[in-house]
Amino acid sequence: MRAIALDVLKRLSTLFLILVGILTLIFAIPRFAPGGPERALIGWPFTAERASLLRAHYGFDRPLAEQYLLWLQKLMLGEWGISKFTGRPIMRELELTLPLTLKLLAETLAIAVLVGVLLAMLIAYPWDRPYQGRGQGIRVLSIGLPDFYFGILVKFFFVWHLEWFPLGGFAFFAERPWQAYRQLLLPALSVGLLYGMIIGPRVASRLTAEAGSADEGSLPFAFANSGSSGRQFGKTFGYSLLVLLEYGAALVGSVVLAEKIFSIPGFGDFGVESFVRRDYPKIQAFLVVIVGGYAVIRVVVTTIEAALQRRLVRRSYRVLHEPSQKSKGRIGALVMQDGFFLGAVLVIAFAVTTLFAPHVAPFLPDEVHMKDRLLAPTTQYWMGSDLLGRDILSRVIYGGRYSLLIAAAGATGALLLGFVLGGLPRLAHGIGVALATPLIGILDAFPPLVLGMLMMTLFAQGDSCEIIALAAGLAPQIAALCLQARAEGISRVPIPYGVLAAAWLSALGMAITLEATLNFLDIGLLPLIPNWGGDLKANLPYLHSNPAIVLFPGMAVVVAALGVNLMAESLRKH
Repeated sequence: MRAIALDVLKRLSTLFLILVGILTLIFAIPRFAPGGPERALIGWPFTAERASLLRAHYGFDRPLAEQYLLWLQKLMLGEWGISKFTGRPIMRELELTLPLTLKLLAETLAIAVLVGVLLAMLIAYPWDRPYQGRGQGIRVLSIGLPDFYFGILVKFFFVWHLEWFPLGGFAFFAERPWQAYRQLLLPALSVGLLYGMIIGPRVASRLTAEAGSADEGSLPFAFANSGSSGRQFGKTFGYSLLVLLEYGAALVGSVVLAEKIFSIPGFGDFGVESFVRRDYPKIQAFLVVIVGGYAVIRVVVTTIEAALQRRLVRRSYRVLHEPSQKSKGRIGALVMQDGFFLGAVLVIAFAVTTLFAPHVAPFLPDEVHMKDRLLAPTTQYWMGSDLLGRDILSRVIYGGRYSLLIAAAGATGALLLGFVLGGLPRLAHGIGVALATPLIGILDAFPPLVLGMLMMTLFAQGDSCEIIALAAGLAPQIAALCLQARAEGISRVPIPYGVLAAAWLSALGMAITLEATLNFLDIGLLPLIPNWGGDLKANLPYLHSNPAIVLFPGMAVVVAALGVNLMAESLRKH
């Protein structure tokens, strides 16, 4: 009991340091903006007189430490400033948008946990045989499926094809509760289904690990000896909720995108609009709620995880998040694995096609044929044509050049930055790890999508800025992995090369989807540059009349990310 109390006290102290660091970074955001905090908060028109008045009003002429304490005081008192775009108090906008997002998040959690429970039980059936990694393909495919693209597919099928849900409009719970519930059900379903498929195999794996020695396949599934069906369902439900909360950062980004796709005026739409319009007071408010809330939830989850770990260790169990396999130790054996081979084929096919785009694409990406606008797939336009008569196939091929190159550069930058933050401190042993842990915890509390949007807001649109945004968004996860990794055997390197290679491939898969997401939100590359996410967004208004011009750019993102994730999963297991 004393050990548990000390562990909880240690985690609470770490949480306090992380929250202080998060608030400090959020406070500093306008000061990193081009032109300083005055231009960031004034907007347009910018005059010296307005800048002087604002400097005196916000206390920018005072010492920095005094400014920070004043900002914290106003934050605690609920004086979060005024939006420079709408002119309304930010706290008033939070009161209108945040409850709606919390309702959507609650529905999403319920659907995701239910799908995860059912999928875990289905994967594990029959319960008298070992797990052996069944269902991992579903998880890998779901991880590489962009949230916004899956939401578009769900909306197309249920709204435009089946017509089960209204096309537009919005109802409030106080006025028409049933219609308001229906309008939130579809976005919650799009996010919940996706995350249910992600967590299902992991839940089955963890339950099998609790049964003991799952990697040797010698014991049956945990349900075989776990008592009543109610107890079985309760155990699976608890693990599903715990595993889902481990994906909290990604889940936040998915809910934000769902509100944007389904036109829900919630807190996620509030955040996206603040980034697009560079409304820094709203950006600060959005980050305080999202990042601070996720940091608290993450500490709760890790505390529960530690308690479960201690309980299972006392019962001589090994907790496995994924089914382990004995390493073959040879590159040839890795290449011949089905998942790695299929992923390599997909990646090589995309790389070769985009590299030789001038010889493969039937048209130039910006070649306009006004008489052939919005055509369905034909023998001349294999994937159809857009509003300007441009060939979608050619734009997908040329767009792959930019999307894959930027994603690869961003993943490489994330690996280097993550190694500096998490790998080098391990060389200093205990002192380095102790100093690096709170810093990485602060950065890891920012969801990758939110951190990417923040970087694009501070900088400008363009390929180099997007590479920086991808590297900054993905580096905290790699840093945390590097900090926790342990070299096996007598290796002299601080981190095994295989771990770094698997981390880079995983980062590349996430970078492909994140790059497409930023372009879909119109804060990535410049509009005239062909790219998968931007083309999908440009063709989205014509989805109901010509679905092909939206489906094919999205499929390119899915297949490319799937190939990379298959390679990463195979390498990680190897």
